[in-house]
Amino acid sequence: GSYKITTPLFDEINISFIINRNNKKIKEYIKLENLPDLFKKALNSIKNLNYIQSKIYPMIINNNDNILLCAPTGSGKTLVAFLCALKVLLLIRNLAFRKINMFSPSIFYLAPMKALIKEITKKMGYIFQNFEIDIIDVTTDKKITKHDFKNKFAIITTPEKLDIISRKPYNNNIIKYLKLIIFDEIHLLNSDRGASVESIIARMCYFCDIYKKKIRLLGLSATFPNYDDLAELFHIKKHQGLFYFDENFRSCSINYHLLGVKHSKFMDINEIVYEILKENLISFLDSDNQVMIFVHSRKDTLLTGNLLKKAVNINKNEDTLLIKNRFDQIINENENLIDVNSLKDLLKKKIGIHNAGINKKIREMIEDMFKEKMIKVLVSTATLAWGVNLPSRVVIIKGTKIYNPKVNSWVEISVLDLIQMFGRAGRPQYDKNGVGILITFIENIKYYASLFNNNIKIESFFHKYIVSLLNAEIANGIVCNLSM
Repeated sequence: GSYKITTPLFDEINISFIINRNNKKIKEYIKLENLPDLFKKALNSIKNLNYIQSKIYPMIINNNDNILLCAPTGSGKTLVAFLCALKVLLLIRNLAFRKINMFSPSIFYLAPMKALIKEITKKMGYIFQNFEIDIIDVTTDKKITKHDFKNKFAIITTPEKLDIISRKPYNNNIIKYLKLIIFDEIHLLNSDRGASVESIIARMCYFCDIYKKKIRLLGLSATFPNYDDLAELFHIKKHQGLFYFDENFRSCSINYHLLGVKHSKFMDINEIVYEILKENLISFLDSDNQVMIFVHSRKDTLLTGNLLKKAVNINKNEDTLLIKNRFDQIINENENLIDVNSLKDLLKKKIGIHNAGINKKIREMIEDMFKEKMIKVLVSTATLAWGVNLPSRVVIIKGTKIYNPKVNSWVEISVLDLIQMFGRAGRPQYDKNGVGILITFIENIKYYASLFNNNIKIESFFHKYIVSLLNAEIANGIVCNLSM
């Protein structure tokens, strides 16, 4: 349900999603012991699949049709991707395709961010560690050759990389033996980068016709209303291959608070934002919760941390001493670190900051401290939302404007980043519910309310790039005449 509160400084819209526990019957969960031996070997750390995974598993194992899964962040979509990958490995071994695939990858896993690619590579490596196969990640800072693909089972990369690879005729052998493409965060379609995704899907359908073979396409997405349109893009039959689970299927319940700050003649808007931030922070810390605050620049992590330092009243205890000792150890081991005094002062108040400009060892130390609940407040940029699985009871997003150097102006934050940040709200192992607070301007509050009520459709950006994409297919000889 939802309701609205009006105050002189801001309007607040509250939206709640409660877990639909009636649909999560334990008897419907597929137990690990009922899976094929190869699956048991890979998934020995779990007892059973969750509700969503159990619903999709028969489709994964019984045929090779395309699948589109729309479900909230944290609902187990990544394991669905790994189940499809295990099915490919099972197929290769059962049909003695091993020698053929020695010269080409069987799987491409496409993710939009370098940090997410690293995380997926790590997780996939863990799942497949008991098998003699190679999994590599390929990002923008890596040059790749045909030799790099040799003897690789899976390649984790961006859609743009596969778009380039599959355009080149001399890479046709790489595509020829491909069996699965996983599109993670497929709602990327609702951006300029989405054109590459649509281009890949169209090209793979063409290759399937040419080589008379089947490449399974798996799309993983957050929830959105026009999922039928995306199912059509994936050539998915109406009642087979499309799986939609709304916010009620989150790992824990969530309460969203959307705050639209009003423009005031008597008070600077930044002061209003700070007062709102401080008030929410104090109320949640009083209940012994951890709070994660997302800001949109590296500079603002330290600035926000220092502003909140005055508001946070933390009593010194054993954790305070442990934080100091661990931080001092990192500093002693890395003498060339600069500007650590300000961070040290924040840590005394159990406030941490996290951005890509901070030394990696310090970032990892702060992540560990937050996991161990030694740090109560963590101020971070969006990189933390993508690269590390670090949930928090409360997530606050401070502002929705980010600077875009391409257009040299401030623009609204992408839906993709927003979903990923709020996906950190709620820790199933500790909390019955999570809290997500979005601080924006009053003129934007209706848009974000529609977004969280699942009323914003995913739209294609393909038409903006159709000329260059069509020219690429003509140059490759794929499109030769008007009839194609």
